[in-house]
Amino acid sequence: MINDKGYVITRNKKTGKLMKYAARHSIPGVIDESLIPVPEEEQIYTDPIPEDEMRHIEYDYMRTIMIPNPIICEELLALCGAAPVDIDLVHSYLEQHYPDKATLTKVLLEYIWRHAEECGDSFYDLAELFCEYGIEPNAFYDGMNVMHMLNLIDHEYVAADVLKLFFENGGDPGLTDHEDSVFLDVDFDVCFWAVEEEARERYDSLVHYWMVWVGYGAKLPDGRDPITLRSGCTIEMFKNHRNLDFCLEAKGKDYTMHIFDRKTKWEIATDDPCPDQNQTHAGHLDGRCGQ
Repeated sequence: MINDKGYVITRNKKTGKLMKYAARHSIPGVIDESLIPVPEEEQIYTDPIPEDEMRHIEYDYMRTIMIPNPIICEELLALCGAAPVDIDLVHSYLEQHYPDKATLTKVLLEYIWRHAEECGDSFYDLAELFCEYGIEPNAFYDGMNVMHMLNLIDHEYVAADVLKLFFENGGDPGLTDHEDSVFLDVDFDVCFWAVEEEARERYDSLVHYWMVWVGYGAKLPDGRDPITLRSGCTIEMFKNHRNLDFCLEAKGKDYTMHIFDRKTKWEIATDDPCPDQNQTHAGHLDGRCGQ
């Protein structure tokens, strides 16, 4: 049974529970012959699926059930190879095969896993191209999410720039993995590696990646913003992370982060929940600053 979204709805004949969607070609009305076959025992329908149940499934289908096409995944990964990616070659393949969102998202995730240390500017171009064809940045595959996996990339601001691209294409800054906030893990890394990371360019990349989460509205588990803004400043300023810089001020065994406007050097925010009332200038701090 193919619905107007183009995926297959199945029920287990014993339990009556909905099981899987089969990945398919994204062009309406055209089924990809290289679909992953749905097991025969799951192709038995009991009763018509209630409309309210269908609405719930359509909302959640990419997050939990839709299956990437493994053949196209491997072909695309082989085409991409290691960096730099031949974008024209990949574009030509997409025009011929037009993979679905699940497959394109899985390819990005696998590419990061295999080539994180090599992901440079061409990876941004690849992610931008895939977004044009459609991806699902909130999906989890084998417990992994593509927005979260970006934290493996430490080439300058690639992770931050691609994350911004994903948020502009439907990414959820409040994304959770089961009950845990993805952003909470990112925020922990920023706090932990402030002390432990000796490669400051790697930490600089991580902080700018964190800034983009903040700029698009990521919250701490208790609903608070992870930073305290100075008067006249807004969270949205963090979306343009390249306009910002930061410095770490040692306070005992811990560090306080100060975020500055890169041009004026005046502080716009700090991660201290109870900061001094006086606005700080970057020139007044002798701390560990971003690149």
